[in-house]
Amino acid sequence: MLWSEADSFTEKSVQELVQADVPVSVVFFDKDFVLSQWNETFCRILAQYDRPVPQLSARIPYYEYLPQEACELVRAMRQARDDRRPVRLPNLCLRDLRAGKAVESYWTSYLAPVLNRTGSVVGVLAFIEDVTEILRQKREIAVLRKELEERDAALRVLMRLREEDRTQVVQDYGTRIQQELAPCIVELESVCTGQKQQSAVAALKRRLGYFEKPERRLAEYGLTPREIELAQLVREGFSSKAIADRLCISRESVNSHRQHIRRKLGLSGQKQTLKAFLQHRRTSL
Repeated sequence: MLWSEADSFTEKSVQELVQADVPVSVVFFDKDFVLSQWNETFCRILAQYDRPVPQLSARIPYYEYLPQEACELVRAMRQARDDRRPVRLPNLCLRDLRAGKAVESYWTSYLAPVLNRTGSVVGVLAFIEDVTEILRQKREIAVLRKELEERDAALRVLMRLREEDRTQVVQDYGTRIQQELAPCIVELESVCTGQKQQSAVAALKRRLGYFEKPERRLAEYGLTPREIELAQLVREGFSSKAIADRLCISRESVNSHRQHIRRKLGLSGQKQTLKAFLQHRRTSL
């Protein structure tokens, strides 16, 4: 039987649980909350927190044995006894002095009524677990997770800025080339009349078109601004999932845009991938 699923216990089951080797403290209190029975784990925890093991003959009420903060536990015990139903009390903080130093510990308790053969409540059985270390590890994990999220966000900003800087450099470089070579090409077109010469000038113009803004070249194919933005991400090697995250749209929308782009670029029915086309045919885009 899982103790966390039991609504109540019998006097016989109390004996069995106290004698069993379980990793949590098992303590039985009578109706007046006097410490009556406990297991070895309870004794080990008492020693860990520099508290003596009580004597059965002393009949010590539990609320006199614990720090003042344990009043919540006492209320929960009364509720379990009087309402005849189990009560769970998570992460109760207790403050104590150890070697002159204030120490905080955290405890999770499960309290259930104990019934005799006639069904009368004769006490409360408590399962008490020290969760101090577990909570400490959870807090450390939360701090690490937050640091990782902050670093990830900072890295994303740096990558975006780097991409923007690279794009700006390419565009500035292309603009400069356009400004310096465009007049020369116009002059060449006017003096080159032969077929081979005109073919050479046309090839030069196509090469020069490589440095035009990608937005302008893709727009000539009838791509919308959104499709242009998505096509540039495809060309840079972003996956559909990464594009969806970057543009805050669903993967289905990304796939739909990709199909429209392929159709407008004349790739429908072809085996060539959109990424390969955009990268290898860049001079014509």
